[in-house]
Amino acid sequence: MNNRLRRCALVATLVGAVWWTAASAQSWDDLSANQQKLLAPLQERWDDIPEARRQRLARGSERWDQLSPEQRDNMRRRMERWENLSPERRAQLQAQFERFQEMTPEQRAQLRDTQRRFRNLPPERQRRLRERFNNATPEQRQAFRERALERREKLRDMTPEQRQQMRENWRNRGSKQKETE
Repeated sequence: MNNRLRRCALVATLVGAVWWTAASAQSWDDLSANQQKLLAPLQERWDDIPEARRQRLARGSERWDQLSPEQRDNMRRRMERWENLSPERRAQLQAQFERFQEMTPEQRAQLRDTQRRFRNLPPERQRRLRERFNNATPEQRQAFRERALERREKLRDMTPEQRQQMRENWRNRGSKQKETE
């Protein structure tokens, strides 16, 4: 009797899981009129799109409805830029995104801080840094990354006064380099 009860429970569980999966499937008719309008290019192949992707598309279309006109224009420009990228560049950016997703929250914060500091540099300084990095060998780039990591770790251990002194030293060093150029 126990085995029969277990089998019935298993069958009920499986039937429930199948029903729940079917019920949760995002069909085209479940979408709002605005979502259907936005996702119209996908209508013909909607049923062929994996369920997880359909749900992401549906959620994205809901968010789109909540954007301001300026935000929508910005998103359109970003999508156009993405579409105009070569397949190689898209793959490269996707790989970078995946590496970012694998980072710890602390590493992500460090990267964002580094990007913020880079954006705040004068354009000429940004150009020189990019040029220097792009002309470096892979080994030199790796050594640069390692030195940057070491500097960040040292900075973390410094007092605010020590950090300020270091910044002043860097500024003085930078102005001396400009004088020699």
